[in-house]
Parts: sequence; structure tokens; C-alpha cells
Amino acid sequence: MAKKAVKKVSLMDRLKEKAKEVEERKEERAKGGFDIVPMFKPKEGDQIVRILPHWDDPDNKFYFVEKVIHYIPKKLDDGRKVNIPVACLEEFDEECPICQAVVRLRAADKKDEDAKNIRKQRKALYNIIDYQEKAVVVWAVPETLHEDFMTWLGDAGEFWSLEAGRNWKLKKKVDPKRGPISTTYKIFPDMKESAVPSKLEGELDNMFNLDEVWSENGKETMLEALDLLGIDYEGEEKPAPRKGAKAKAKPPVKRKAKPAEEDVEEIEEDVEEIEDEVSPEELGIETGGDDDLEDELRRLGVK
Repeated sequence: MAKKAVKKVSLMDRLKEKAKEVEERKEERAKGGFDIVPMFKPKEGDQIVRILPHWDDPDNKFYFVEKVIHYIPKKLDDGRKVNIPVACLEEFDEECPICQAVVRLRAADKKDEDAKNIRKQRKALYNIIDYQEKAVVVWAVPETLHEDFMTWLGDAGEFWSLEAGRNWKLKKKVDPKRGPISTTYKIFPDMKESAVPSKLEGELDNMFNLDEVWSENGKETMLEALDLLGIDYEGEEKPAPRKGAKAKAKPPVKRKAKPAEEDVEEIEEDVEEIEDEVSPEELGIETGGDDDLEDELRRLGVK
């Protein structure tokens, strides 16, 4: 029986198809106002994933990138409100409006929902193959689960290797009575080493530069989020209104409550520790002896 002829797709046709995908992503980004990255969202139950090496230098660089982020609200042009991840500016030694807002909100109410939702979270970004979707996606791994993966280094070896790595069985469990806050994960590496399936090797060209993921959002995006939540920002400045935009009413200021006695005690303890660790000279404060003090008092007319 003669073999059925397989139609070969030309390089130009493949490039045109890729250009179409790029254009679609560009349109989505423009519509949403932020970068669109296909993210892995584990489903409840069992699933199989494959962790991939560094996208550019697999032999010398880590397969993951750690980032500290805030999930903040953003209003799209069509009126929908979504939560987007934004890198915490404190990680870049900058003033972070979101961190400041969280401190003020928690001082007023330790159970404040806005403070709970926008607090900083540490994530580790992985490039993985989602075997259910048969595609490369980015997984924002929770800190505790990332630590679990790291404990397998001694037993599972270079599990991110393309040629001799391992697949992972991921089990997600959610307590129906408590909801998402009760989510737990368990991971099990495959017993045998294996190469990435040949059918999916072409997907490896789609690995993401994890350094660039979530890096485009900045301070202005954070200030817009605080404005959307009705939280006043007590920092340096607010973004200037766009030309032609109507002036918005000033959002109500959530006033800071007086700290509880236990909070005051903690603050006093912190101050004492700082005073013990740092000398006035290190802070740039000039100090003198008793003679200097007496001279100064005489100069002021105090006997």
C-alpha cells in the first residue's frame, strides 16, 4: 500500500502563521493595557507538567526567576476590572505605593480586605510544558511549592534537562468548605528520566524570557490601582491626568488609627534595637562630651 503523501508546509507559510499569532498578542496587549502572558493555572486533581531549563543559557543559569509582586486591580477600556501582577518596587530599592498603602490599611484594620488582596507575594516563574494543553506556558509557582521543588534536587537531579529530565505529577486539592484559601499541592517526580517528547520539541522555541515577565508595569500603574480602590496615596506625587480626561473626585482618605498598646511596645522595642546597633557617628550625628554640653548651655543663658 502506497504511503499517503504528506504536504510539506513551507518556511514562509510557517512564518506567516507565526506573524499572525504575534499580531493577535499585540492587539490583546493594546486592548488590556498590559502584557499578556499565557499562564499555567493548575486544575483541581492530578496533572502532568515538565519543567524546562533557562530559555537562553540552560547550562549556566537557573531554570526559574524569583519575583516579588502585588496583584492589583486594573480597569480595562471595555469597563471590565481585572487583577494584574505588578513587580514590587521595593525590590528595586524604590518607594512602593502599594507597600505603603498596605501598611496604612493594616494599621487601621488588620483584617482589611484591600490590604490582604494587594500585599506582596513571592513567586518563582517557571517555563513549563503543560501536557494537557501541549504547549509552553509560564507557571507562577507559590513560594512554598517552589521550596518543595528545590528539596528534590538531591534525589531527582537535573529534572529540568531537555534530554534527561523528569516529568512531574502535580496534585492540587481544595477543601470545599474553606475554598481557595485551603489550596494545597503535592508533587511527585517521575521515577525514570526522559527526554521532552519529540512531538513537542517545536514548542521549545516558545519559551519565555522570564526576566521580562511582569516588568513593564510601574509606579503609575500602581497609583491608578490605588485610585480605583479609593485609597489615597501619601507619597511624592500622583500621575497627571491625561489630556481631555475629566477630573476625578478625590477619593476618601482612609485615616490611620492610633496603634494598639502592643503595637506601640513593638515599635519601642524596634527603636531600642536600632539604637543599640547604630551609633550616632554612623548616622552622621556629631556628639560632644560634658564640656561641650556645658558650653552650649552657657551660650543659651542656662546656668
